[in-house]
Parts: sequence; C-alpha cells; structure tokens
Amino acid sequence: MPLKLITPPQEEPVTLAEVKAHLRIDSNEEDAWLNSAIKAARELCEALQGRKYITQTWEKYMTEWPSKDYIELLPGLQTVDFVKYYDSDGVEYSFDQSKYEVDNLSIIGKIVLKQNESWPTITLRSVNGICIRFACGYGTASDVPETIKNAMKMLIAHWHEHRETVLIGSISKEIEFAVNALLASERVVVA
Repeated sequence: MPLKLITPPQEEPVTLAEVKAHLRIDSNEEDAWLNSAIKAARELCEALQGRKYITQTWEKYMTEWPSKDYIELLPGLQTVDFVKYYDSDGVEYSFDQSKYEVDNLSIIGKIVLKQNESWPTITLRSVNGICIRFACGYGTASDVPETIKNAMKMLIAHWHEHRETVLIGSISKEIEFAVNALLASERVVVA
C-alpha cells in the first residue's frame, strides 16, 4: 500500500508562538530551528499514532482490487477525490463515484462498494494499477486534540534541551513515557 503525499498540511498543530511560550523564549534567534522542530514533532507524532493531523491530500496505490467490498484509507478521512485505475496497456479509467460510498465516520476511513456493485475486472498494469486520491486529517490546528499538541510541545522542549542523540549520565524515560501516554488514546494501526 504505497502512499504518496500530494498536498502537505498548510499549517502546523502548534504555532511558533505557542512553542516559544512553552519554552519561555523571548528572542527570535532560534525561530528557524524551532520551526523545523515543530514539523519534525508533528511528523513523529503522526507516525506514532498512525494519523494525520492537519488536512492533507494523499494518494494510495494498489496493485489489485481487494477481495472484500471496501478499501481502507487512513483515519480522519474527509473526502475522496477520485479512484483511477490503469489497464495492462497503461490506459487510465475512472471508477464511477456512483458505485461506492465514502465512510468518513469510521476510525479508519473507507471506500465501500454500494450494494450490487463490484470492482472492475479488467487486467491491471502489474504495478500500482489503482490510484485513490483523498483528503484526511482532523481539519485545522484548532481541531487537533490538546493531548497531541501537548505531546508535540513536550518533544520539542526535550529536543531543545538535549540537542544530541545521546544523553550521557541519565537513564530517565519520562519524556518518552509522557509523549506515548498522551498519544496512546487515539493511536490507530492501519493495515
């Protein structure tokens, strides 16, 4: 199930001002590093939770149609733009939207065949014969749960304090425990 990011999020769940307030930083000297850390914290937390936070557009590629009547996408599915498929000669087809429904209420969003419909039967190209473009995420920064925002700020604070990959003389795991605890409540495993 290869996924390709088409449109990245247009904002981050936490702002530079929020992070600077959390770190009690008044100067602008570290703004570039902090902006990078905000993006890295979001990417890490998204990976740990199996979710996307701010609305973003993705494409999912598949080699064959599933044997079941649905295709799982990602948590927080908002919309499906299209389902395209390519025959063995590379000719592109669109799967008619009237043949499926979008389940954006389940934890893991899905495309579900309507009753008495079936997936196309043509021979697909051997690699990535199906492409589904969709938008997912909580929405805007104000829609992202505070537990996630706090986990991000804790990570950024930890990285700000400890800029090296190895911390000599300490075996504490409190940061990792706290971040994992904050993120655990909405963690999703996508097959």
